[in-house]
Amino acid sequence: MRIIQLFFGLTLSLSFTKGFAQIKVQPAPAKKLSLSTFFSDSNRKNITLTLVPGFGNKKGNMFARTNIYSLNIFAGASAGNERLEIGGLLNYESGSVKGLQIAGLCNYVEGNVSGLQIGGLFNRVKGAASGLQIGFINHSDSIAGLPIGFLSFGKTHFKQIEVSLNEKQLWNFGFRTGVKKLQNIFLLGVQSGQTKLIWTYGYGVGTLVPLEKKWQLSLDWVIQQMRVAGTNDRSTNLINTIFIGFVKPVNSKLSLSFGPSLDLSIFSNKGPNYKSRFSSYTANYSFSENYGQKTVRIWVGIKAGVRIW
Repeated sequence: MRIIQLFFGLTLSLSFTKGFAQIKVQPAPAKKLSLSTFFSDSNRKNITLTLVPGFGNKKGNMFARTNIYSLNIFAGASAGNERLEIGGLLNYESGSVKGLQIAGLCNYVEGNVSGLQIGGLFNRVKGAASGLQIGFINHSDSIAGLPIGFLSFGKTHFKQIEVSLNEKQLWNFGFRTGVKKLQNIFLLGVQSGQTKLIWTYGYGVGTLVPLEKKWQLSLDWVIQQMRVAGTNDRSTNLINTIFIGFVKPVNSKLSLSFGPSLDLSIFSNKGPNYKSRFSSYTANYSFSENYGQKTVRIWVGIKAGVRIW
């Protein structure tokens, strides 16, 4: 009996061994790795790489395609972008953009932008811009977000013309643009009561905070360079002003503003007009100190004005 059992066991073992020996293991095909497959295979089908418009990893009409992620080495163009677009110089969309868009020089969008748009020089949105715009110049037809830059303007942006007078009899003519939360202020000024005209030019930023009963709190910071007419004085003669005042709308086009200011002057005490013009400009200063060829003075002033538009 044991001999029979041993015989059957040996027979089964030989049969299984022969069966496994007949099974052929097929080696896995080797995959080729390249830059084109990295950006074009199914795992990365949403990534678009472009050198300049028309030269990239995606074929077909670029204006019939909305991208998800885009990297434009120099410049790129498409029908729109959904999440992220980075351009070395220029990004152009014939449609809308959502998410984050960054360009070294310029972003130009024919549709709307929702998210964060950063342009080294210029952002242009022909539709509505909502979210945050950051660029030296920002322009959109309508704005529902916050533009941050030297100049932000558009059809529906905040606009005001202001005429004001301070305690130094300095008349300022200003233009405000941007949005109420963040305004760009451009100034030209003249000082009356002088034998030679003193004129100024400057720039600043401001904000309006709503208060009760339609009153508004105006916070401004402006810097002005002073010049004496008819002279070639190019020395530094700066007035820095922080204005903390109140604005009362008279109607939809006219507002009155008034309040105190904190002023800081930086004059070149070796300049040709310092002794005759600027040494007595800040006679009511509360602080004065010489730092080499610069004289710094601080005082509290007052300003009142009219804002129109």
